[in-house]
Amino acid sequence: MKKFFFFSFASRAPLASGALLAVLAIAGCASPKPQEQKDGDGGRFLRYSSSQTWVEPTAQERSTFERERDHIVQRSSLATALRASQGSLEALGYARVEADPDFNLIQGVHNELLVSKERETLRAVLKSRMGLPGRPDHQTTEAFVALRPGRAPGEVVVRARFRTTVWDSNGDSRSMLVTDAPPYQAFFAKLDNALGVVSK
Repeated sequence: MKKFFFFSFASRAPLASGALLAVLAIAGCASPKPQEQKDGDGGRFLRYSSSQTWVEPTAQERSTFERERDHIVQRSSLATALRASQGSLEALGYARVEADPDFNLIQGVHNELLVSKERETLRAVLKSRMGLPGRPDHQTTEAFVALRPGRAPGEVVVRARFRTTVWDSNGDSRSMLVTDAPPYQAFFAKLDNALGVVSK
């Protein structure tokens, strides 16, 4: 009887190993939260690629964004407001700010480190020896600005949208729409100051 169980166990070992790999694969490809859309999932236990996650804003967050994204300036032309918007983004630290005067569009990028270079280097060394999990280390904020004539003469409607992407030390990224009011308020304050007009 002992012999039977011994051979039975041995004969099933490959099946057990296969089942274990299947469980690990399923766990690594577990469905994200309903609010998250994940692409390029590289697995959790067996890392073979980086992952990119987009986080949808909640209804309340989207409501805040829609309330803060628009701004009206007076006594300005589209061309003047376009140049002022470009300069305002640059004053806020955005780089590669490009304006399209034909369609009154602007986009720019702001990169920033979330940890010091020394801490980043130390973590890389420790990770190579201990297999530490990824931690956020740098962030990119993308700005998109569109302008159109307002209802009254000399009015320009400016609409802004900011999107952030945070990368961790594993190369995984997490992107989301900026829905907090302060970034929009800071940009529009810069714009008003550049135009020297009173906002409406």
